[in-house]
Amino acid sequence: MRRSVSSKDFKMVNNWWRRPSQDPRPGGTVYPTNSCWVCENYDRCQDRIVARFGSEDLDHWTLFDPLEEAPDLFLRFARLHREREFAQAVLSFTYQYGLPCGTSREDPNVNVSGQPEQLTFQRYFEESQRAWVVVSLYESVLNRDEDTARSLLSDYRHLDDVFQEYFDMLNWDLPEDTAPVTALQCALVAAVSTVDSVVRESCKQSIGVHIDGMDQPDPSAVKLDWMFDSLLGAMYLQMYWLLTSGGNLVRCEHCRRVISLARPHPQGRKRRRDKRFCDDACRQAHHRSKKRT
Repeated sequence: MRRSVSSKDFKMVNNWWRRPSQDPRPGGTVYPTNSCWVCENYDRCQDRIVARFGSEDLDHWTLFDPLEEAPDLFLRFARLHREREFAQAVLSFTYQYGLPCGTSREDPNVNVSGQPEQLTFQRYFEESQRAWVVVSLYESVLNRDEDTARSLLSDYRHLDDVFQEYFDMLNWDLPEDTAPVTALQCALVAAVSTVDSVVRESCKQSIGVHIDGMDQPDPSAVKLDWMFDSLLGAMYLQMYWLLTSGGNLVRCEHCRRVISLARPHPQGRKRRRDKRFCDDACRQAHHRSKKRT
């Protein structure tokens, strides 16, 4: 069965990263601490979308928390470039979520620049397409599909230097005693490197002390905070979490859905680390498919 990354996958990973738990997190529990500005009106001006108001008119702007309100926004953005009425789809997306390059609440220039945010349709298309390639490369790895991985790197290498780099790597002339690089290896590293590059540029980590409700602070009050300087950074952070969910999330061997290994609630019983299937139906279907082969 071929498996695609779904909104459910993103939501499960987001919930795992954000909720309090007795299970350890890499770096601690995550507390995203900022939101993005969304203008109440955007206009189509020739080849670009422009916010109608500048940042000095904050009465016409609202705050949107992408990690809380739309944990699968990276996936929605990645599908945008495939819409038949692309310009209208972009406008609808922007009205709801803001521009990908839009400033976050933490941007020190939001009350200073006074310039309307804007983005060309071409850049919008390319950013959406690049996000789609990242998701598709990751899916090719999940499905162990060497041909699709190779085609993606070949067809979209013009979009990003990372895609070009790993496409070239597939065509290196290696010494005879060197193991060849596979398309799936290149696909996974290309997806991870692309996401990591955007997160490094647009997001940052810090540690904060969260003592609300505590009579006496203790070391558990120290948490890892994430901040992002644009909507694009927040979206890539969602994909970053999906890629780095690691040992606390696995995929069903039959349907390839994400399975959480964390406790269902802080007092719940910890799930087995060797869980292989979502449920009995997937387990039985997997065994039937093995018998047929």
